[in-house]
Amino acid sequence: MESAGPEKSVLVCASCGATLSTDLDQLTDPGMLSLADGTQLLPDGLWCLASASIAEEYCLAVAGQWLVSKASTTNLVPTHLLGRQNGCCGFDGCDGPNLLCARCNSEVATERSDCWMAHSIAFHPQAVHRISRPLAIDSRNAKRSDA
Repeated sequence: MESAGPEKSVLVCASCGATLSTDLDQLTDPGMLSLADGTQLLPDGLWCLASASIAEEYCLAVAGQWLVSKASTTNLVPTHLLGRQNGCCGFDGCDGPNLLCARCNSEVATERSDCWMAHSIAFHPQAVHRISRPLAIDSRNAKRSDA
């Protein structure tokens, strides 16, 4: 898996600061995207910013949305709005945001997980912030400079 370097990112709720994703690397190889029905659009642990061409080509996001796999999310709950829970085997995401921040109940993302589509979570850019954080150094394995 390729990454952008020794830095991880997390997505946090813009309203309350709750962490909404696991540690993520940026997808650097668009060839890793999968459109096969019932599969993850992108591998766990990666994020991809939906460009206009990705949004148009994959018909599953709006340009500017942060795309991740469902397994790469945390602290999300489904909306209570029945009109946004459509789908036969999962959420189709065709009727607006269907995931809320578990802490403050803000609409933050759209899950697309129905059987006839590639699965993804699309975070809405106005609802989340991407926070970069350097990888932690394991102090047990780090060399001491004062030895």
